[in-house]
Amino acid sequence: MATTLLEPKDMDWIDKGVLGIEWTDGHKGVYPVRYLRQHCPCAACTDEWTGQLRIKEDDVPLLIMVKDVEPVGRYALRFRWSDGHDTGIYSFAFLRRICQCDICQPVKPEQPKSRRLLSALLVLLAWSILSAWACSLSSLPPLEEQKARILSKQIAFRSLTSQAFLETWGEPTYVHYEATQFFPVKDGNYIPRFRVPLGEFPPGWDSSVVSDQALFLGYADRGELLGFLENRLVYREQMPAEQIHAIASQWKRDEMFKTRLEAPPARPPLP
Repeated sequence: MATTLLEPKDMDWIDKGVLGIEWTDGHKGVYPVRYLRQHCPCAACTDEWTGQLRIKEDDVPLLIMVKDVEPVGRYALRFRWSDGHDTGIYSFAFLRRICQCDICQPVKPEQPKSRRLLSALLVLLAWSILSAWACSLSSLPPLEEQKARILSKQIAFRSLTSQAFLETWGEPTYVHYEATQFFPVKDGNYIPRFRVPLGEFPPGWDSSVVSDQALFLGYADRGELLGFLENRLVYREQMPAEQIHAIASQWKRDEMFKTRLEAPPARPPLP
């Protein structure tokens, strides 16, 4: 009797940094992306003979992202990571074996409460560190001065970092990062594409467009939505908390992970 091969049927984001894989037998797997990266099966990360991990937990950045995923034949997936690593071939059998759902892993290591409370903040600070290389910090005010400006409501574009807001306002309600387009306007604000109705442009637009990886912090309790490019504040908009919640819901819908497991298109017939 032929054995049915288990394959991924669909993928999506369950939560920030947590990938969901639905399998052909109906099982819904749970895969924190940092855990996936830490258990990369390539020879550089895992000993081929013993199966022991060569990579240490702290070798993987706190903020690690899946940049792309592609099928390898009908048996595996290759992940491309934000740290540049892309040599790991994750067989379907291996992925199913390391599923972190409550059924497959009913007992999980207890995470210290203090670490749970600070984990989001640490991830955001890691994002700041990863992006700091792209901006000249010497041209920015010292961090303490930035925090003082925020406290005194002297919030100016391109002179304040995400870290300054995190240390002054605390953990935000929402964190979102994506590659997006911005429309610079005359007052120095950069209006992100998702805040502009389709087919329209924001008032005061200077006719230029800036595209890059951006970080957004939503403070629903303050009614503040902030955007950062190269770790500098470029976008700020004040709005009701309900609107920030609605924008965050749209972010979650937009982040649905589009699988590339579909079969390649058929080749045209040879002449």
